[in-house]
Amino acid sequence: MRRLFPALVVLAIDEAMVEQAVLKASRIGVLATVPSGLEQQSRLLHRAARNIAKRVQVIPSVHPDAFSALQKGDVVTHDRILLAALDDLATRVELIVLAQASMSHLVSKIPSRLGVPVLASPPLAAMRMRKELDGREGA
Repeated sequence: MRRLFPALVVLAIDEAMVEQAVLKASRIGVLATVPSGLEQQSRLLHRAARNIAKRVQVIPSVHPDAFSALQKGDVVTHDRILLAALDDLATRVELIVLAQASMSHLVSKIPSRLGVPVLASPPLAAMRMRKELDGREGA
């Protein structure tokens, strides 16, 4: 795609989140509802850490029961399960990433007492894209 449209800005939705995570923390929790979400984020976090010559430890928290609730249309149960999991995960890490973009709505529901930053990819990707586009406008 880039060969056909060299001026096109292409950004992976998770790129800004994982880069920010490895810059800010060494012990990173990954909250996921499916194992594939955990595996993908873990791979991306380790790659981003290697790019800056840093070692990170990924602490998993996978909740297929939340995914099942969501598949049944039960968003309240999905959110309750994941918010409860955040409390436990926060005691073991310096920062948490939400593995799936569909979980980003949880950020507004996280109590301030959690004590660790929680990153979601959509808002960070949007900010990165805006920055990329603003940089091109001035060029």
